[in-house]
Amino acid sequence: MSDEGGTGEPLSDSQKREIAVWFLSNAPAGEIHYVAKDVRALLGDDAVYEAAAAEAFPEYNKARLVSLELPDRSGDIIITAYGEIDKNNYLDPRTAQVASIDHMKQTCTKLRPAEDEELPSAYIEEFRCALDVELSKYVAEAYPKGTCAVYCTSGKDIEGPGADFCFAAVISATKRSPQNFWYCLVHAFCLFLIPEEICHIFLNLAHMDQLGLLCIRKRLKNLTDPL
Repeated sequence: MSDEGGTGEPLSDSQKREIAVWFLSNAPAGEIHYVAKDVRALLGDDAVYEAAAAEAFPEYNKARLVSLELPDRSGDIIITAYGEIDKNNYLDPRTAQVASIDHMKQTCTKLRPAEDEELPSAYIEEFRCALDVELSKYVAEAYPKGTCAVYCTSGKDIEGPGADFCFAAVISATKRSPQNFWYCLVHAFCLFLIPEEICHIFLNLAHMDQLGLLCIRKRLKNLTDPL
């Protein structure tokens, strides 16, 4: 990477790091390790690269809803803000486990049982589990290699009827064909507010083909709105 900025002055390590973070964060879906290899070579400074990667990889993984296999092979976990316990630990609501994530290697390093305060109440879990079962059926049919999860985003400690609570249903599915220069990525977020039966659906699709990365963002109207 050139050591000169737009004014001809040498770039500081901070400026180099910011540039590296931008390139890493904007890597096409599934291609961040290829971009990282080039960025590291261009920087020629491992310390600056490590600082940039430590910042960019976690955000990239969350933004792309990267799914990783659990160490015990009991399933996959989606890296999403909905399941984030802290920067390196994420809840898998289906197995009630917390996975430790190596963001730069994109692997799960260990598992532990989720603590009571990290899980919804038995009352909420009944609803969450019912949604998860139906979502899993849909994903198995529509995206055979996809991953899905349902998270309680508010009201997880409610013990009975009489209060609102909210779920986020998340789908992550990918299909690659590098030899044909295309990569298909499907992300979906569904927010359910219960018991008012209000459902907001946010659909985020990204498709990279020969022409590059095409991002389509579409918000569907409240399903309770009149047609």
